[in-house]
Amino acid sequence: MTAELRSDQLTASTIVVKGTNQTSNKQKDTSAVTTKRVDFSDPDIVDRKTGKTLYEVGVWEIVWRNFLAGMSRGLGNLILLIIFSLVIGNLFMTYIWPHLSPLVDNFYSSSQLFNFVEQNFPTGR
Repeated sequence: MTAELRSDQLTASTIVVKGTNQTSNKQKDTSAVTTKRVDFSDPDIVDRKTGKTLYEVGVWEIVWRNFLAGMSRGLGNLILLIIFSLVIGNLFMTYIWPHLSPLVDNFYSSSQLFNFVEQNFPTGR
């Protein structure tokens, strides 16, 4: 489904939607054009039900709407961060950690050896 905005209808705010029907294995293009009316006449209208503009609503209504928008954006970012971290962590533990594990074990045993030498052979401090 594609949406086009006719240049001759730009001031009338009409969007033309052309659709395709898919039947069995054949894709058939229909000549039916659906016209939807979208109101772009006043971008300052905040509440479409009452018709209040940005300048007629209270400050707290604007603050509340922006707060809700910010919280939903933050929550969405948090969810995406958790999903991304889980995927990257899983890939790391599956593919990279088996190759790094012997190296980390080698460093750990070396540090244990240094601790043993330091405790049993004092440097004279």
